[in-house]
Amino acid sequence: MPILAHNRGLWASRNSKLDIESRGKDDGLSWVELPLKAVSPRYSPPQVLNPSQPVRITVGSDQTQKDFLVPKDALCIASKYFARLSTIGSDLYLPEDDPSIFAMFAKWIIDQEKPATYDPTQTIASEPWTSKAACAWVLGLKLQAAEFQRFALSKFIQTCALAIEGPWAYVERHAPVGSPLRLFSDHWVAWNCSFAGRGNNEYSALEASKKAHLVTKDTRDPRTFDIQHWYMSCSTQLDPNCEHDPLTQLLNDEKARNKAASSVKLPETGRLLENSRQAARLPQRAAPARYVPLNATPTAPPAQYGYRTNNQHFSARSEATFCGILWQAILCIIYVILIALTLWRITFIIFFGYGIDMQIQVLYFTLATASVGALSIFYAPLMPLYLLCAIPDGIALAYFTSRAESLSIEALRLIIFVFLGIPSGWCYLVMAPKLYKLIRNN
Repeated sequence: MPILAHNRGLWASRNSKLDIESRGKDDGLSWVELPLKAVSPRYSPPQVLNPSQPVRITVGSDQTQKDFLVPKDALCIASKYFARLSTIGSDLYLPEDDPSIFAMFAKWIIDQEKPATYDPTQTIASEPWTSKAACAWVLGLKLQAAEFQRFALSKFIQTCALAIEGPWAYVERHAPVGSPLRLFSDHWVAWNCSFAGRGNNEYSALEASKKAHLVTKDTRDPRTFDIQHWYMSCSTQLDPNCEHDPLTQLLNDEKARNKAASSVKLPETGRLLENSRQAARLPQRAAPARYVPLNATPTAPPAQYGYRTNNQHFSARSEATFCGILWQAILCIIYVILIALTLWRITFIIFFGYGIDMQIQVLYFTLATASVGALSIFYAPLMPLYLLCAIPDGIALAYFTSRAESLSIEALRLIIFVFLGIPSGWCYLVMAPKLYKLIRNN
């Protein structure tokens, strides 16, 4: 029974020099069929390994050779090449590959790490990925290890800016056009060329530098895109505006939240609306304790639970009405006293000439101010006019009272006017709307 080896010498039995006899094709690949006698005089037909048994793989040549023991089942799952060679012996030889690169692949088979999202805060170089991530991706391409390629691409995206010597020329030589690694490399080179400008730099000799003129102000750092972006058709554009762009994702999430918030129907409330049977019915998931039939007469809970009954509501309205009437009566009495004292003082000045030093104009102004205050009780828009007149009148009264012959009468009038009239008018102006609302609500 013959064994198979790749025509480039990738796969062969260890310590063998092979003579090619015939060529064939298997799954589109060219293979070499080897007779058993050409392998070794001590050769015995290979036995199918137990999936848990390790496979010895010798990588490199001469002084750089290194042996790796890799579990066969994990190896066949990770690489389609190894899966096709599942019946091969326990020793494999890869003379053309770098042992340090294959060590990264062998470690990944054991650890099975997942691709990581780009982290801009990670600025410390981690070897060997910083300098060999692109080489690891090319090895994954050769071994047909798609998941390892995806992991190597995520490491390349994270560390590409930390490498001392940029790997971009290596990527253009070994990564096929249109592959995820090549697409990311082209985007990065064009984006950085737009910042470097014209002249010689590390990107100017690369083929992707010709795309620098396609960069716009909306072109963003390619490292921020989701790794799935480089496997989709949108990765061929420098300004894709696709769902893999983090800024686009944020805008879409915000639109979705706003749409969800606007679609929520606010519950209809109000006793009149419920009594008219026009309110929307409560959902079935509402608790029975909260469900109120639309045809039920709304009643308040008992007063012992901290709520008002209907009679108590009527009592509150009565109390508020009584307080309003009482306050208006007090204000009327104050203004009547002011008017009476002012008229009495004017009479003494005119008919008896008593206290002629008091300016009669001030008394007339005081009489007018008190009259406006009395009218404002019944017509609220006059209250600002009363307050505007009361300020200069109070100042004038304070000045002339000190010069009046009858200090007791003038002081009494000043106290009633300044300390009762103005505050009472101001409180009435502020409290009247609130008192009106309280009466209506109760």
